[in-house]
Amino acid sequence: MPPNGGLSATTFAAFAQAPAHPFKTHRTGDVAQIAASATPWGVAAIRKRFWYPRASDRWNGVFRTTFAARSRVAGEAAALERLARLGLQPPLLLAWGEARRHGFLHDSFLYLREIESESLDHWFAAPHEPAARLVTLAALARFVAALGRARIVDRDLHLRNFLRRPDGTLSKIDSPFARVVGGAWGRRGRARDLADLERDLAAALSETEFAEWRRALSRSCETPPSR
Repeated sequence: MPPNGGLSATTFAAFAQAPAHPFKTHRTGDVAQIAASATPWGVAAIRKRFWYPRASDRWNGVFRTTFAARSRVAGEAAALERLARLGLQPPLLLAWGEARRHGFLHDSFLYLREIESESLDHWFAAPHEPAARLVTLAALARFVAALGRARIVDRDLHLRNFLRRPDGTLSKIDSPFARVVGGAWGRRGRARDLADLERDLAAALSETEFAEWRRALSRSCETPPSR
């Protein structure tokens, strides 16, 4: 993955400041929709932007995202590229970039292809046919098993970060701290990921559905990956 997404300063400014419609805002960031007509790819996009205008903002995240570690957008870009290479989901990453001064992060953005989808926490909260719910649980189990085989520790494995498309396929977003980790550290990290996800599932599913989830995960972990 090229540093700074391979962008020049001029291109960075154009992407960061493109007209957008924010739907989540924070003092140091926002998430916005960008129309297809306003992107160079001709497709609608979601832009995540994180900026740190004050010294206190930059020092607050010095060991996580603003200086002594890679930024959120760099981490998520790497995760999206990895998941696409593994064939777990389509390529969603369109562009990413960051602006630093003396090593400190001041501004950053990431563009995702906007897809017709619904987060799994919302999907499971709505009424659906029992068969469709079980098929979706099986798809989630296969996805999680594949992450395990790839030795990925996601660190943000929650239902809200899985997107379900109308055809039932899944995608994973919001993985800024994901890493490939082997050995005992990796096993512990993946166990924590699974515990986080299962807390979400236990709250969203009936006891019967949760038991089926456990069976589907067991089957998926025992099945060799397709070639």
